[in-house]
Amino acid sequence: MSHSAAQRYLENALKLGILALVGFGWYLVTIHIGLGWLVNLQAKWVIGGIYLLVTNVGITACVFLYVYLCTGRKTNNVNNLQIPDLSSLTDPYPCETHQGGIASCSRNDCGSAWKPPRSHHCSVCGVCRLDFDHHCPWLGNCVTIQRQKAFLSLLIFFTVTYSIAIAPVADTLISHIDTALWESYFDLAAQKSWWNWPWSWVLVSGPLGRYIVGAVLGFRIIASELMTLRDVLRGTTSYESKKRSGRIQGAPSGKYIAIPQILASGTDEAYVVVPVPNGERLYDLGWKDNLRSLWSTPVFSKGTLLLYTWPKLNPVIVRSALRQSRDI
Repeated sequence: MSHSAAQRYLENALKLGILALVGFGWYLVTIHIGLGWLVNLQAKWVIGGIYLLVTNVGITACVFLYVYLCTGRKTNNVNNLQIPDLSSLTDPYPCETHQGGIASCSRNDCGSAWKPPRSHHCSVCGVCRLDFDHHCPWLGNCVTIQRQKAFLSLLIFFTVTYSIAIAPVADTLISHIDTALWESYFDLAAQKSWWNWPWSWVLVSGPLGRYIVGAVLGFRIIASELMTLRDVLRGTTSYESKKRSGRIQGAPSGKYIAIPQILASGTDEAYVVVPVPNGERLYDLGWKDNLRSLWSTPVFSKGTLLLYTWPKLNPVIVRSALRQSRDI
C-alpha cells in the first residue's frame, strides 16, 4: 500500500471519528445541558430555549459545512482544462519560464495536462487542484480559494458554537474537575495506581496533559482562522506563502510575467517575459480588493470549472513589468 493510500484510509477514519464526536456533543448539549440542566433543573425556559436554538443551528451549520468540505476529493476544482492559445491573450499573464512557457503535470492521471497558474498537484488526492491552498487531513480533502469562504465559516462557527455550548456549565464543570482531582489525590488506590506511578507524568503529558492538549488544539483552531484570514488579506494562499519563504523543498519560488506584444512596444516578439522578484505577492490586489474578492465568492462552489478565468495580477508588479518590457 502506498503512502498516499494509507493516508487516505487514516483520513477517512478520522472523518468518521469527528462526526461521531460531533454527534455525541450534540447529545450532551441538547439532552443534558439544554433540556436537563437549563430547562428542567434551572427552570430557565427562555434562556434554555435560546440556548437550544443557537447551539443546534450552530452544530447543524458546522456539520453541513464539514461534510461539504469533505466531498469532491476527485472533483473539487480539479484541472481538466485545455491548453490555451497564448497568442490570443491581450493582458499580462503569469508564466513558468523566461521563455514564456506554461506548466504541465504528468503525475498520476494528469497525462501532461496544462497546469494553470496557482494550481498544485496534491500527492494525497492524486489530482491537480486549481487555486490550491492546502490539503487538510481533518477534511481528507484540499482547501482551494473557491472553498476558503466555507473553510473560514466552519472554523468561526465551530469556535463560537463550542464557546456558547460550554458556557452554561463552565463554572460547574471546573468545580467538578477540581473536586474530582482532590478526591483522586487523597484516595489510596488512586495514589498507588496513578499519582505515585512514575509513568503518569509521561502518559498524555502528565495528569494535566488532557487539558494542555485540549488547549493546544483550541489555540490551533484559532491560529488556523487567523492564518487563513491573513493569507486572504495578503492575496496569497498557504501553499504560496510556504513556497515563497522556501519552506517547501524543491518548489521554485520564482515567477514570470509575459507581456503581449500589443502592450510591449518596440519589440517584434509575440511577448516579452519579465521576472517577478522573489518575495513579491503576484496576486495581491490590496487588502480591500482581496477581502472583496473573498466576500463575492459563493460559500458553496460549483466544483469543476468549465471555463477558466486568468487570475488578476498585482497592479504594482504589472506596472513595473510593463516599464521593464518597454526598456528591453
